[in-house]
Amino acid sequence: MADIFREVDEEVRTERAKELWRKYGVFVVGAAVLAVLAVGGFQFWKHMQAEAAAEASLRLEEAAVLADGEKPADAAAAFAALAEEGGGAGLLARFGEAAELARQGEADAALARYEALAADEDAAPVYRDLARLFQGMAELDAGRPEAAIATLDGLSGALRYSAAETIAAARAALGETVAAVAGFKALADDADAPVGVRRRAAEMLAALGESS
Repeated sequence: MADIFREVDEEVRTERAKELWRKYGVFVVGAAVLAVLAVGGFQFWKHMQAEAAAEASLRLEEAAVLADGEKPADAAAAFAALAEEGGGAGLLARFGEAAELARQGEADAALARYEALAADEDAAPVYRDLARLFQGMAELDAGRPEAAIATLDGLSGALRYSAAETIAAARAALGETVAAVAGFKALADDADAPVGVRRRAAEMLAALGESS
């Protein structure tokens, strides 16, 4: 009988962890996309002052405003149009289009965009890694935790903390509580991890019935 209660209690904790990640996952992806657009847009403007570049930068900003204004369909269309034109703004627009497709629930379309970005050898490594991170997050959000883990495994550099956070959440979604706790605890105890990551890891540990 005690074993049954422990199993039920673990399932409850796992569901709490899933709900907490669903709450934070949207924030993590949304904030990351906006950061990419803001930083990338600024660099694009800084290095290319030609009239055509200025116009592209303005269109990129307008699409970002639509995204921030909770108009994912309009934003996706604006990003898609700019993405077709290529160039620096087009690369950033591809990220925006994928994010807005994900927000509309078009998971397969969003994942296809991220996969293409991650495999694009013409893009700088940082953007390819970022696409891989977003792909993993989108896989988890679409209910494919195994695919999320496979996508993010081995991702290093500046994005390693977000990748580890998503992998731990995927472990929780799979009911692999021990592995999930170990992952979140490592993040919560890592003094070099971003403050937001450490805070979320501590909250996920609490949801899983553990202390940081």
